[in-house]
Amino acid sequence: MADTHDHRTMTRRAVRIFSDRRVTLVIHAGDFVAPFTAWDLADLGCPLVGVFGNNDGDRAALQKAFAGFATLHDPPHRLSVAGRRVVVAHERDAAEAASEGADVLIYGHSHRAEVIEESPLRLNPGETCGWVTGRSSVALLDPGSLTVAIVDL
Repeated sequence: MADTHDHRTMTRRAVRIFSDRRVTLVIHAGDFVAPFTAWDLADLGCPLVGVFGNNDGDRAALQKAFAGFATLHDPPHRLSVAGRRVVVAHERDAAEAASEGADVLIYGHSHRAEVIEESPLRLNPGETCGWVTGRSSVALLDPGSLTVAIVDL
């Protein structure tokens, strides 16, 4: 997911989808915006790893709000998910710059969902909030097969 931008209704819908699908890890590609976004994401029932976006001004307050169930990082952030090397950044250019050896690049910022099926796989889940494009979405990634489903909220 990416670009929640304080839209609590859509964030809660995303949490329900992740719960219904028994997602074991949620990755947020930035622009949480306000610390109260943590209130809804705390109900995930699984860990959350995120990076800060360009609209995440009070990073210390965000870190404090998400403590206990999430880790938030400066982008780009590298992690391993089911044996896949994943790079997460808010902006695509930052993910691309850190892409050496990666299997998957996850980013947001443009508010437009996209999946580019090449190596590495490039994934923008679109905007969770729906403020800019009118489309609220998240992505479900199977790290084993590297298949992606964009899910409208």
